[in-house]
Amino acid sequence: MRFAIAVFVSTLVLAGTEPQEKKKDPPAQPIKRLEIPKGAVEREPNRFYYTDPDGKKWIYSKTPFGNVRQEDKPPDPNQPKPVDPLANVKVVEEGDIVKFERPGPFGTYKWQKKKSELDEQEKDALRKAQEKPAKQDK
Repeated sequence: MRFAIAVFVSTLVLAGTEPQEKKKDPPAQPIKRLEIPKGAVEREPNRFYYTDPDGKKWIYSKTPFGNVRQEDKPPDPNQPKPVDPLANVKVVEEGDIVKFERPGPFGTYKWQKKKSELDEQEKDALRKAQEKPAKQDK
């Protein structure tokens, strides 16, 4: 019973106080859209290259979400080189069909394709597999 009375009295006290004044936020500044400078050169579709008056190089890209700017830096020589995804592939050539086997985290991946349907990576893997026996014979 005491608890109910305490809750009731607390509610009355809080209801009787004056409401706090709402703080008005300063009016929000509209976001200025990033524009591609007039001197920018388009080298690739939707990619523009620009050097500002300070000598800094920038790359501007048009995306579905608006324009994007990033600094044009030379590649870092300490950055690791990308790994060839078909480096550990076993290639077996049987007439017009080429069979591939690659170890993966869930077992061995196997696939086969006609020589005419190979993509660039698979063509490189086939060429490397054909060169290996020639090197081993020497």
